[in-house]
Amino acid sequence: MIEVSGMTLLRDASTLTWLGESPAQEGLTGFEHAVGETSTWILHAAYLDPGEADRPALGPDRGADDVGGAGSPDSQHPAPGWLRRRWAELPGMREPASLDVPPCFRWFSPGPWPQTLHGPCEGTLDEVSFRALLQVLLQHCGDGASTEVYAYYCPLITGDYDHPVTYRCRLGDLEQILSPRGPYDFTPSNLWPADRSWLVWTDYDLWASHVSGPRDLIDAVRRHPHLDTLSWQRPHPPG
Repeated sequence: MIEVSGMTLLRDASTLTWLGESPAQEGLTGFEHAVGETSTWILHAAYLDPGEADRPALGPDRGADDVGGAGSPDSQHPAPGWLRRRWAELPGMREPASLDVPPCFRWFSPGPWPQTLHGPCEGTLDEVSFRALLQVLLQHCGDGASTEVYAYYCPLITGDYDHPVTYRCRLGDLEQILSPRGPYDFTPSNLWPADRSWLVWTDYDLWASHVSGPRDLIDAVRRHPHLDTLSWQRPHPPG
């Protein structure tokens, strides 16, 4: 098991019971859960490489490895000169209100994307968005960097389907989990403080992260210039 300085590994499933009734059967891709007054989605960043020729390529359903993907060096570590593209600027984005699935490749119509477009990461926040989110959390948690937090990684990330993998650490320690120093090439599937006042959910199959909590925190997330956010609710919540 991967050890990370300043982070304590917890293998007790009881840490997760508040997120779902049966952690042994749920949480395979992350726990879909919400807390607090309101929420927003952070849309994972996409980038355009202006140094390459604009060659036709496959569309957004071509597979995670070709459109950013989890742990992709494209969106995780954008090269100098690459241009950020908000989702509203991406080819073929559908009207969110008409969609019944959370943000993923299905939010885009089939069709070619430029070869130079490095699409959103699947299953992990990109580095720019993760650092921006941490900045907001540090400013809105009463104990700042000393705030105790929990980071859960789903089995599809850890490869351990028998024991849950959750780390306990301080909010100020979270920056070190970014690759290559972190335990995985992903940001946590779920992240929350000890008082459970807010929650971040980054599903293994999605291109966006859901943040829920107090209104002032969520408003700050929406205002951050480096975060591409959108308010969307599932038309038919899971039973």
